[in-house]
Amino acid sequence: GFFPLRSENAKSHSHKDLKEFYHIYHWGRYPKEISSKSKILFGKLVSFASELLSWVDSNINKDVANKLSIPLMDMIDGSESNLMRIIHYPPLIGTDHNKEVRAAAHEDINLLTLLCGSNEPGLQALDNDGKWHDIIAKPNTISVNSGDMLNMCTEGFFPSTTHRVVNPDITNMKKNVSRFSIPVFLHPRHDVMLKKGYTAGQYLNDRLNEIGLKKTTKV
Repeated sequence: GFFPLRSENAKSHSHKDLKEFYHIYHWGRYPKEISSKSKILFGKLVSFASELLSWVDSNINKDVANKLSIPLMDMIDGSESNLMRIIHYPPLIGTDHNKEVRAAAHEDINLLTLLCGSNEPGLQALDNDGKWHDIIAKPNTISVNSGDMLNMCTEGFFPSTTHRVVNPDITNMKKNVSRFSIPVFLHPRHDVMLKKGYTAGQYLNDRLNEIGLKKTTKV
């Protein structure tokens, strides 16, 4: 369903992000006024993300594989939590708080995130030296982020990708325009053990509470 402006804050950030978004699950409600193109894109991106995860399974060393409760591909088998988020970042206005940003620095909750190229710049990723890099928005490109669940179940072998969306120049009307983004989040089943005594469903609920979104899973 739809989440209005200032619904979500990044973990450990008190100010809400300047974005609104719509969540699509393969089992959820879908607006009848909208064509099926979004659902088709969702399915194709989940299939591609699953293929990428299978490559990880095939290429990680034995020590890392032995840390997993089950292989990564088995974690997503039958998952009901894969999610497409359609995000709108509206133009900034003078009444926005000076500490509010489109998306504060954060890491994604899930295993892998696939992100289609946006219509406007603003996305940045943090490297190991603490330097931010612009992720250039090009047509027909997909960015891939590793998430906190992959980081947790591999005990840090695949670190989470820290990223953010910075604000446009509010004094420049040509740059202060709407930005649209469509990430797809690949999730394990709720019952999968990320580490001893801690399931993916429990972790998801904990994180949803931290970022200001209500619980949506049964654990």
